[in-house]
Amino acid sequence: MSFKQTNIFEFLIDTFTSNIDNIKDTRRQREDIKYSLKDIILSAFSVFYFQSKSWLSFQTKMETSRGSSNAQTMFGIDNIPSDNHVRNILDTIKPDVFKKVYDLIVTYLHKIGVLKKFKFMDKYLLVALDGTQYHSSKNISCKCCQTKTSSDTGEVNYYHTAITPTIVNPNIKRVLPLMQEFISNNDGDKKQDCEVNASKRWLDSFIPPTEDKIILLGDDLYSRYPMIEKVMKKGHSFIFVSKEKSHKALYKTVESYKQTKSCKTFTTTKIHNGKKQILTYNWINKILLNGNTEDNIEVNWCELTITNLDGKQLHCFSFVTDLNIDTNNIEDIIIAGRTRWKIENENNNILKTKGYHLEHNFGHGKENLSQTLCTLNILAYLFHTVQDLTDDTYIELREHIGAREEFFTGINFLTTMFNFKSFDKMIEFILLSRQTDENIDMKPYIM
Repeated sequence: MSFKQTNIFEFLIDTFTSNIDNIKDTRRQREDIKYSLKDIILSAFSVFYFQSKSWLSFQTKMETSRGSSNAQTMFGIDNIPSDNHVRNILDTIKPDVFKKVYDLIVTYLHKIGVLKKFKFMDKYLLVALDGTQYHSSKNISCKCCQTKTSSDTGEVNYYHTAITPTIVNPNIKRVLPLMQEFISNNDGDKKQDCEVNASKRWLDSFIPPTEDKIILLGDDLYSRYPMIEKVMKKGHSFIFVSKEKSHKALYKTVESYKQTKSCKTFTTTKIHNGKKQILTYNWINKILLNGNTEDNIEVNWCELTITNLDGKQLHCFSFVTDLNIDTNNIEDIIIAGRTRWKIENENNNILKTKGYHLEHNFGHGKENLSQTLCTLNILAYLFHTVQDLTDDTYIELREHIGAREEFFTGINFLTTMFNFKSFDKMIEFILLSRQTDENIDMKPYIM
């Protein structure tokens, strides 16, 4: 596929549609099949893109009354299926069929130079890993659900969680979501799946979008021998949080280094909210993660302690990494390690609280529906993120509107009132209407 696209939204939809064409339709091939997989999948996706549960019903009414709708002009949907039909068919489709869409979009961003903006220290891409829960119920479940039984009542809680890998940079507010990996029990194993095992599966399927070295970021859960060994075998680097309470052998060694003054250190100051703070950096290269146990690996350890002028500790951050630490890079390594918070604030939190309603039950099904809908929801977020990084008119519109919720409210209202010729025509119309008080000739914009 050519990457010489000027219309970003059309490129994204074309990329998505081309991938859908390669998905095997398991329905019996009958002449009376009214809705193609393309119509079904894009219908579900359009709801997530506009973040309106009623969007399709409005487009169906528009199609009936006017012979055309935004579902057709913007997404290329020929026939709009019912919500129940969409859910029934998507329940049979595994979410991993959409991985190629994520990969192609990130490759496109590399081709046009956007990923260069995310490079850290001129040679790394930072990929944060974290698990997040997006469904919990005592009544609704499917074969992919994890379960937790209350020790007090014996009541079973069904839930879904996923690893949401995200490309981050400390100097860029936007983050780039990659294809998620579900923490799931759908393999029939009685043992509960876990975040680390899901991350290992993700590592096996992950194809770096550039030749830049990948640094994986993660919380204390990841700084264990099996995960670190897996990361290094895959040729990646890592900066993982390492807490003292869960790494007693490591910190016993660290303390002995500090007592003998073998620990490298330097101190600097900064002004924060008008008050002076003291920053103390400590680091040790080539230290055993687990003392003298068999499951062991050599890591490099570092720490940043922030105190006020009275010596009161305000913050302490500590990490293990495979990167050799010295005076020239210790501050950057700490900054990179702390950047993992972006996966929570700029990815998971936005998906749950800023308009995407990730935790809402759009439909659960018995097979794959919950996971597939989650995948399409995050893909919609990726679409908006790409437009926010590359489309000048979209960027201008978001600057005018601001909050995501207001943006979704505005475009939902307009697309229920008017049938626009294309997505770009809608954006142009909104921008023009905000820039002038005169009556606008709508013929160039609507059908």
